[in-house]
Amino acid sequence: MQVQWLNKRTLGLVLACGSLLYLNSCKLGKELEEPSMSVPEAFTNDTLEQAQAATDTVAWWLLFEDTVLNALVNEALENNRDLGIAMQRVEQARLQTKISKADFGPKFNMAVQAGRGNYQGLLLPNPSYNFFAGTSMNWELDLWGKYRNLNDKAKSELVASAYGQQAIELSLISEVSRQYFLLLEYETSLDVALKTTELRKETVEIIQARFDQGIVAEIDLNQSQIQYEIARSSIPVFERLVKITKLNINLLTGSLPRDFETQMELESAQLKSEIPTGIPAQVLARRPDVQQAWYQALAQNSMIGVAQANRLPALSLSGTLGLAGNDFSDLGGLSAGWNLGGSLLGPIFYWNQNLRAVDIQRSLTRQQVLNYENTVLTAVNEVEASLITIETAKTNIEASESRTIAAVNALDLSNQRYDQGVTSYLEVLESQRQAFDAELNLAKARSALLQAYVALYKSTGGGWTRQ
Repeated sequence: MQVQWLNKRTLGLVLACGSLLYLNSCKLGKELEEPSMSVPEAFTNDTLEQAQAATDTVAWWLLFEDTVLNALVNEALENNRDLGIAMQRVEQARLQTKISKADFGPKFNMAVQAGRGNYQGLLLPNPSYNFFAGTSMNWELDLWGKYRNLNDKAKSELVASAYGQQAIELSLISEVSRQYFLLLEYETSLDVALKTTELRKETVEIIQARFDQGIVAEIDLNQSQIQYEIARSSIPVFERLVKITKLNINLLTGSLPRDFETQMELESAQLKSEIPTGIPAQVLARRPDVQQAWYQALAQNSMIGVAQANRLPALSLSGTLGLAGNDFSDLGGLSAGWNLGGSLLGPIFYWNQNLRAVDIQRSLTRQQVLNYENTVLTAVNEVEASLITIETAKTNIEASESRTIAAVNALDLSNQRYDQGVTSYLEVLESQRQAFDAELNLAKARSALLQAYVALYKSTGGGWTRQ
C-alpha cells in the first residue's frame, strides 16, 4: 500500500507519528539468562588461602627471570600473524557495530532522472520531456526491535572478538614458553649425549688397548663399540630437535629462521614464587575463552528477536525532494518537487517458513549455551589436571634425581669392579645404559614440570591480559 500526501501539514503529521511509533516500539526476544552451573568452592589440589592472592594480574612468564624468554614473548605479541588476524577481527567487529547503529536512521540517496514520452504517471496527449534532480529518502521504522537486536548482536560479537584476541594472546604466550622449555630439555639431552659419547669413546680406546694385549676378549671390545655408537647416534637426533624447536619459536615470534642462545640451564630453571590459582569462580571470570563463549551466546540470542520481527509487518517511510520540470533547457522553469509516502508490508501466508526460522535461531542459541557450559566444564577440569600434573611432576623429579645419582654411582663402581676383574663387562654395559637413560629421563622430568606450570597459568586464564 502506497499513500502520498501533498501538503506540509500532512508531512509534519506523518513525521510526528513515525517518531512516536519509533519511541514506543517494542523489542522482541528475551534476554538470555546465564545458565546455573554449580562449581566447587576450591580446587581439590589447591587451598582457599592460595586462591585469595590469585586476583592480582601478573605477567607470569617474568617469574622465571629469563631475559631471553621475556624477549621472545614480547616479539610474539608484536609480530605473530595469528594474533594480528585476531586484532583485525576486533577492528572488523567494531566497524560492524557502527554499521548496525546506522540502520536506526533514514537512508538518503541522490537521484537524477530524465525521460521523454506520453506517459508520465498518466497518459498525455503529446510526448513531453520529464526532468528531476534531488534526493530520496527511505526509513524503515524499528517497530519490533529488529535493528536494536542486530545492534545488540554486533556489540556482543565485538566483546566476543576482544576476548578471542585475549585467548589467542594467552595461547601464544603459553606456546612460546612451552617450546622454550622443550628447547632447554633438548639442549640438556644433547649435552648428555655429547658427554656420554666422549666417555664411551675413551672406554673403547682403553678396551681396544687391552684387547690388543690379549687381556680381554673380543666380545668386550665389540660391546664397548656398540655402546659408543648408541650414544653417538643420539647426537644428531637431539641436534635435529634443537633446531626444529628453534624454528617453531621463530614462527611463533613472526621471524624468519634464525639462531639464538638460551639463557638459563634446565636444572636451575624454576619459578621464583608460588602459584596462586584462584577459586573456580574467579578462574571462570578470568578465562577469556569462557567469556568469549558467553558473548557468542548473547550475540546468537539476539537473532531470535530479529527472526520474530520478520514475522510482523514493517512500516517504512519514503520521500523525494528536488527540482522537476518538462524543459531542461529552461533552468529557471524547474520547480520544487516533492512527495512523501508510507508503506506497511507484512507476511500473510508463508507456509510457516518464518516460524521455522525463529525455531532455528532458538536451536542455534541453545547450541551456543551448551558450548558455553562445555567451556566452563573444560576450564575447571584443565585447572584440576594442571594442579595434578604439577604435584606428580615434582614427585617424578625427586625420583629421577635419586635414580640418576644411583645410576652414575653404579657405573663408577662397575668400572672399578671390571678393572679389578671382579665382574664381567656385561655389568658395565648395563650400568652405562642405566646411567644414560636416567640422565635423559631427568631432563624430560624437569621440562615436564616447567611445562605444567605453563599449562596451569593458561588454564587459570593467565592472570594477565594486555589492554
